[in-house]
Parts: sequence; C-alpha cells; structure tokens
Amino acid sequence: MFGILRVDQTLDVERTRELVALARPLEVTFHRAFDEISDKLRALDELSALGVERVLTSGGAATAFDGRFELAKLVRHARGRITIVAGGGVRAHNWRDIVRDAGVVELHSSTVFAT
Repeated sequence: MFGILRVDQTLDVERTRELVALARPLEVTFHRAFDEISDKLRALDELSALGVERVLTSGGAATAFDGRFELAKLVRHARGRITIVAGGGVRAHNWRDIVRDAGVVELHSSTVFAT
C-alpha cells in the first residue's frame, strides 16, 4: 500500500507506475492520499490503467460514513475495474450504512468488531 502525489495534489503517475512494477507479483492498494486529489475520477482511471487493484478512500471526507455518497460515485465509475475500499472511521455502528449507501464490497477499519 502506498500513495504518491505531486506538489499540486495530482497523482504522480510515473512514480506510481514504478512502484506498481516493483511490487509485483503482490497486489497494490493506493492509500488515502487519494482523498487529497481534486479530480478523483480521473485519478481512478489512471490508477486502474496502471494496474492498481484497490483504492483506500473515504471519498474525500473526514470519514467513510461522511463520504459514503462520494464513495458510491467512485464505485459506479470504477465499473469493477478497480476496487474501492472504504476506510476512515469505519466502526461497528456505521459499517452497514456505508456498505448499503456506497456499494463497496471491502472495508478497512482499525476497530475490531463482530458481525
């Protein structure tokens, strides 16, 4: 998992390409640096083209719950080419709402909880 941005908060495509190649055969997740990118749909397309398998994001909000409707836009735009992983404030009391509203199939949480 890594995330590299340029000073202007755009995806550093060249360095990301290099790290993806170095990481193989492991799968690659781009971390929440993605949330700082202004044109997230374009960045999602770029990451998919680079072979990144997942993007960990809160949809640009403070928490995945707050960003769940933006996450839904990302999931729709990804069209299965790349997995959107909802992260940031995912807890036992809100994960079901995040999954329902965002349509994500993967979550990241630092909290352990039983279902």
